[in-house]
Amino acid sequence: MLAVLVALSFRLAPNPPSLDLLGPGPFINFSSGEQAQTNGIAHVWLLACPFVGNYLGGRKGMWVAMASCAGLVVVRETFFHGQTPGPEVRADLLTGLTPLFVVAVTDLAMH
Repeated sequence: MLAVLVALSFRLAPNPPSLDLLGPGPFINFSSGEQAQTNGIAHVWLLACPFVGNYLGGRKGMWVAMASCAGLVVVRETFFHGQTPGPEVRADLLTGLTPLFVVAVTDLAMH
């Protein structure tokens, strides 16, 4: 939410909502070239989000950070990516949410 407010303060108006999950094409676009693979790898930075939350606020902070980052992924894909084709949207959501999901499942399994 903070990212949305910062973007709006710089007059970076969001695009019309677009989350083309069911668009045509392959399931994900990783096989379409090096740029698509680099884009997917770039989203793995979100893995740091729950660990920073854990450092700052313990287990509760980790869950708050994971929920915040997951929401940011969906907001970014919906409002700040423009008219993105279905395979790229699915790949971006997969690479953005999977690290958070893995940490959540690991935490639940350990507690």
